[in-house]
Amino acid sequence: MKKKNYSVRILLLLAFLPVVSFTQDFLGGGKVTGNMQVDAQVYSEDSKLGITDSTLNYKKFGMNGFANILYTNGDFKAGIRFEGYLNPLSGFDDPRYEGVGIPYWFAGYKLGALEITAGHFYEQFGSGLVLRSWEEWTLGYDNNIYGFNAKFTPVSGVTLKGLVGVQRYFWEPYEANNRGIVRGMDGDFYLNDIFKGMTDAKTKITLGGSFVIRYEQPDIKTFTRIVE
Repeated sequence: MKKKNYSVRILLLLAFLPVVSFTQDFLGGGKVTGNMQVDAQVYSEDSKLGITDSTLNYKKFGMNGFANILYTNGDFKAGIRFEGYLNPLSGFDDPRYEGVGIPYWFAGYKLGALEITAGHFYEQFGSGLVLRSWEEWTLGYDNNIYGFNAKFTPVSGVTLKGLVGVQRYFWEPYEANNRGIVRGMDGDFYLNDIFKGMTDAKTKITLGGSFVIRYEQPDIKTFTRIVE
């Protein structure tokens, strides 16, 4: 019986050797970076200002924190962010932000002129009037998109983008009746790079266009009319 176990261990080791070798090659040359931030406040009553336990929602302490980890290796990159709101700072949407979790992660790869991202990402089309997903930690604002994003640069001066996904809404998971699916395409054409004769021109010209749709499941209500 011992000999059989020993043989099984050898076979398992041989089976995992390619995986270990691949992992070492994959991680070799990689770079891990990150950052973190913690904001905390202590609350106390002030009768002169009318601040009581009830106005403070009976909170004596508030803390918002996050930690980012980013891994890059050549044309591959991946990241994750952990957030905690215990309790959310005063001024934040307490009931919907309270808790801890991972609301942001992604993996992306660049293959020549094509760059693809899966997971959570931020994107802006043009000036941001049609579509802008962004995050501002101090304001408690984050509408990152969860889905797929692609960026294609076939020649210098031409950038094409396409995406599909759903936007973050606090901690709520996506459901067909609570958020719409966002689909969009964008194209930017920087004429000074496209036409070599305009490279050194003082006038800079960029042409662009965007198309965004958002589908939401309609909340259908049925009304019954009673005729007497």
